[in-house]
Amino acid sequence: MNPAFQVLLAGAGTYLIRLSAIALMSGSAQVPERVERILQMIAPAVLAAVLAHTLMVNDGALRPPGAWHAAILVALGVALIWRQAGLTMGLGLLALWILRWLF
Repeated sequence: MNPAFQVLLAGAGTYLIRLSAIALMSGSAQVPERVERILQMIAPAVLAAVLAHTLMVNDGALRPPGAWHAAILVALGVALIWRQAGLTMGLGLLALWILRWLF
């Protein structure tokens, strides 16, 4: 199958899934509080999984401690203090750039 067609098919599928969720949730249906709490936990869980993989694995081998690990500690501190995603990502990335430049 053509890769461009696969991308279009995946995009259409994603759009239809989102559209169906909007259609199901529109109207008088209320999202239960428990479901809302669970949905709020998805983004941090996915981010934690991606970060853990990035920090620990490099080309199939464990990554030695370095700038990545120090930058994530900076980002973690920013996230815990200010609780703003943009600031966390920005300062974490800035810390990574500075640490990679220094070492």
